Amino acid sequence: MASLDDLVKASRSKRVQVADLPDAPKLQPTIRSGGQYTVAVQQAGRNKLMDLADALSKVNPILQQYGAIQKAEREYQREQGELFAMESPEKAMETLDAQRDKTKQELRKLREQGVIDERSDPEFLLGIRAARTKVQAKEFRNNLLTDAEALQTDNPTGLAQERIAEFLQGVDSQYAKQAVAPMLDAIGNEFVNTVTRQQQDAAIAQGKTDWLNMAGDSFKAWTANEAELNSPEFREWINDPAGAFKGNREFVLQEMIQPMLMDMTERGNVAGALRKIQQLKDWKINEKGAKFITSTMQDSLNALERTIVSQGAYWQQQAVTTYNTVLDEATGPFTAEFLQRLNEGKPITENYFKDWSGRAREELSAKGVKPDNVEEYITKQREEANKTYNRQRPDTVATDSVILGSIRGNLNLGIDQRSQIDVARDNGELSLSDYKSLLQANADETDFEANVMRRQPVRDYSDIIENRFSDKAIKDGLPIPMVDNATNIVKDITGITKKQIPGNTLITLKATASQIFRDEMRKERDRLVLQGMGQLSRPELDRQLDDRVAVVYENISPQIEEMVRTKLKTAQFNLGSYFDKDVLDGFDRRAPRSVEALNSVLHRIGFQEDDFQGKADFLNAYRTNHID
Repeated sequence: MASLDDLVKASRSKRVQVADLPDAPKLQPTIRSGGQYTVAVQQAGRNKLMDLADALSKVNPILQQYGAIQKAEREYQREQGELFAMESPEKAMETLDAQRDKTKQELRKLREQGVIDERSDPEFLLGIRAARTKVQAKEFRNNLLTDAEALQTDNPTGLAQERIAEFLQGVDSQYAKQAVAPMLDAIGNEFVNTVTRQQQDAAIAQGKTDWLNMAGDSFKAWTANEAELNSPEFREWINDPAGAFKGNREFVLQEMIQPMLMDMTERGNVAGALRKIQQLKDWKINEKGAKFITSTMQDSLNALERTIVSQGAYWQQQAVTTYNTVLDEATGPFTAEFLQRLNEGKPITENYFKDWSGRAREELSAKGVKPDNVEEYITKQREEANKTYNRQRPDTVATDSVILGSIRGNLNLGIDQRSQIDVARDNGELSLSDYKSLLQANADETDFEANVMRRQPVRDYSDIIENRFSDKAIKDGLPIPMVDNATNIVKDITGITKKQIPGNTLITLKATASQIFRDEMRKERDRLVLQGMGQLSRPELDRQLDDRVAVVYENISPQIEEMVRTKLKTAQFNLGSYFDKDVLDGFDRRAPRSVEALNSVLHRIGFQEDDFQGKADFLNAYRTNHID
């Protein structure tokens, strides 16, 4: 009987040519009741290969023996492969890579021939899984590096490993895990480096701040003229090892000294702040004479000096205003008490004045009034007591109309005129009746100013009006240094946007606009009081005024704009270089550009297109008032 080897050799030497396989059996579905189908299958055809299979099936014991031999051969090859890998790992990897490349080439060839498509392409299917995982890894990185809580961890390495392990739990492909592993390693390292760097930066920043705060009390004493920069304390501090970092002196200037000097400036002590800058320039920080201010810091110090000078006037005025407010509030009750006694005709006895002045000294000093101002106030009230008797005596004095008009004008603006009224009476410029009338009007106006116009919501809308009539930004009635407004109401109405409007024009119109607002607020206050039927408390009145000020402003805005147009049409207000001689002459010659430019403004302020006579009269009057 032939052996298995003989059969194998014979099969290799005498291969049988097999005809093409027959077509696959055809499936013919047949519909049945209920929408079901049955399929009739045709029997497949026969060929030599199938005949050979039938013949081989009859020698089953031989095939089983052949299968066992194949299995043993594969095991032997595996063992040989492992031995080869152990003995020559480099060659083994080269062989493995070559086999993998060969497989990829074969797949690529089949892909190009259209034999396999994406749904059955193993390389493509593994690749898209890996790509999806890499995209998810990028999202994972962004989330990890922006997680505020994670970035505060004390164990960045452990947290990174934990988060990466959680991410991998969601990946179901071993191939994708291997593909994304280098990326996850890089993300973990980046996270650890970021947290470590942030911790180091925070420690450094805190160290710098601690070093700066070591001298905080000393710098406060220096600004109060209670310590010298050239003292041993400052020298020891500036040379402390904690301050041994690049830019340490610039850090001190920006973070400690500059805020303190600006605080001095904002409290009105501009001269003191400038003296401190000179002391900084002279400060020597070691025995060799090295100065605190380096050449690179000189520009910063000069800029700070210019800022203090430019803002000084504003902050000095603010400081004066604040102090005067404190002074007025502190002296108000004592002045009222004193004047009430005078108005009632009661004498100012020595005992009364001694008691009154003692109480005034104690109270005013406690509220921050300077000692000199306290004594000045008490002396003034003593003089006032003597003058009051004379002011109240009947006489034949005639009122000076100019003085009377000036005082009433200032009262309309809410300016306290008590001193001016008394001086005018003492100088014989006011009759007794006008004197008493003005005193009452002054009391009414100052009350309205203090309790209505000085309320913050009202003050805010007053600022809006003032800003509409100013090229400089206004806050609480004062210009803000180095802050300009982009436009003003005259520019908006006339369309003159590229030329400046003269300051006198804006100031004059602003006074009228402010008076409109003031008058309407007075009417609103009176309306609320009348509506309250005498039952409205002061806090409730204040609340209602605060609520109504926006409505008042909205109602008067068209009125203010119409007022500006009306006044501009009078030709009494200078509109600047936009209406210069060349433009006016060009208009007279009917030069197209001049005609177009001036007509645009004239129409905006209210002249009709066909009002030729009105426009001519305006231009003639304007030329007379401002050009010729």
